[in-house]
Amino acid sequence: MYVALYALGTLCRYHPEKWNPFIRNDITGEKLLVEKFTFYARRLIPNLALNHITGKRMCFTNDKYRQTDKTTPVSRNDVQKIIEEEMRKLSTKGMRMDEF
Repeated sequence: MYVALYALGTLCRYHPEKWNPFIRNDITGEKLLVEKFTFYARRLIPNLALNHITGKRMCFTNDKYRQTDKTTPVSRNDVQKIIEEEMRKLSTKGMRMDEF
């Protein structure tokens, strides 16, 4: 982790011509990985130091990147009802499937 943080620091300081376009114009999602890594490193490094000082294993968390499951389980009958409802909406609008 320290080596990765050092590499990121070196890249942004000594090679801004590569770093700035990446940070400003990234559409691949890789910027999010760097942001998450630095966010966790900011919390993890103090935890490691505190664990070493106290001799205990403590973990402080931050809910910023907590994963939440937003999926809804759907049965076969539910899918069929959704399709039928959408088909009904299309037919009331006078649209055919080939126009959709």
